Amino acid sequence: MKKGYLVTLALCVVMAITSFASATILIATDTDGFVRGDLLTISSFIIDLVAFIVSLYVFFSIDAVNEVTSMEGNVLEDADYSLAYASETRAFAQCRTQDEFAEVLFGKLEAAKRKTKSCIDYADNLQLVIDKIIWFAYIDVQKCQTQWDSLCEALDAERQKYVKLSSQLRYLLGENMKLIRQVNICQEALKAASEGNADYTRPALDDIRGGMLGNPITRIVYYDYLGLQYMLYAQAIINEHIEGGHRDFSEGYLLAIREANRAGAYAPEVLVDIDVLVSKAIGCFEAANDLSRGNMLWESYISFNLARMYVLHHCVFCGDRGATNYQTEALSAGEVMGLIDATVEARQKLLALYRCTMMDGQKENYLLEKFRDLELPLALELKGSFEAIEASC
Repeated sequence: MKKGYLVTLALCVVMAITSFASATILIATDTDGFVRGDLLTISSFIIDLVAFIVSLYVFFSIDAVNEVTSMEGNVLEDADYSLAYASETRAFAQCRTQDEFAEVLFGKLEAAKRKTKSCIDYADNLQLVIDKIIWFAYIDVQKCQTQWDSLCEALDAERQKYVKLSSQLRYLLGENMKLIRQVNICQEALKAASEGNADYTRPALDDIRGGMLGNPITRIVYYDYLGLQYMLYAQAIINEHIEGGHRDFSEGYLLAIREANRAGAYAPEVLVDIDVLVSKAIGCFEAANDLSRGNMLWESYISFNLARMYVLHHCVFCGDRGATNYQTEALSAGEVMGLIDATVEARQKLLALYRCTMMDGQKENYLLEKFRDLELPLALELKGSFEAIEASC
């Protein structure tokens, strides 16, 4: 852009000097002074010169705008985009505490606050943040809220440079930015709900135009968190009809859900509401699961969420395969157990792979602790809880 304007300026200077020299020579050689033809010649030359300069300016201006707005080959719409999570996990190999982990994570996210010169640069910034969303489950979101807000403000400020250029850019960049913000809200809501606090901002991931999200990683994030949103709403309804004090998906929790239905605690319209929400969650997790095949990290999370939804549905409807009035047909206990076994296997593989290849020579670190002492035990607990309530039937 600047180079084009410099070329135009240089041509203007050359033309001005040439015009002055031509006029001077004409005056010096014309003993009869200027005549009408001479004036017409010089005027015509000046008009042509001005027209030439204006066209050059327009040409370089259009070229500059095209350079800024071009999104050809951008990462947000790349259907083949993937991420090497092995190298991602190695970046946290030296972290031994949650604070150290958060420090490294936000250190990497600082790059997303850089100033950009084109839409495609800004798209890279957005994708950098989306790629790191998977790690936010391992930090205290509220404790890091100031850093998160600063990041979002920087991204929003940069986005304003491009949203007025075209409606397509406004929607594409806007929907990806909305996803980033809504994931944060959903994480806070899930944390609050797990602590028994119903006073939280309700996420609205269903306001996002999911069809505009182009690459697989972004779509995995969208479908996974949209599914978690529906799960959150379904559990909120269920929790109103059971006795409290149970940890989510513990044996006591699942038993309380089943007993509430057997006792007639759910009105017919409530059962319909639960079924609709659970079926929406299942659909989202299945879509995310299809996209995550071969990505061991995402697969271990999404398969767990999918198994939890089928367990929830099975317990609410007591495994009634004849409940034809509902959107989701309850799976048999054996089919549900097959899903649980798949998520246990996925988490065991992830733990083994991480321990053997991604720890950068460390014997112990924060991520290993989370994979070994949190993620795998949660899957095993789900299996144990479901086996226990099925055995008690």
